[in-house]
Amino acid sequence: MICERCSAGGDLSDVWTVGMGSSSLAYNPSFWDDDGQQHDHDINYHSQDYRCSNGHSWTFRHRLGCPAPGCSHEAVMESVFHDDYLDTEGIVR
Repeated sequence: MICERCSAGGDLSDVWTVGMGSSSLAYNPSFWDDDGQQHDHDINYHSQDYRCSNGHSWTFRHRLGCPAPGCSHEAVMESVFHDDYLDTEGIVR
């Protein structure tokens, strides 16, 4: 794992995991469409929280996509950076 903000600024940093979780809002069971293709539209997200040695913190979230060819329910992978920024003295800026 590399901190995207540090990398974009040309900086190096160590990265630690600081938490994890998943949403279990709902699960739509598999179904077969009129062409006989099986679909699986899981809308739940799984997440992992990170913090780097330069004070950036973010959550990496992902959702599984449907394995049926051509299905529009695509996988999602994204890093969401938090607004807080800890400087080297441990002060939130």
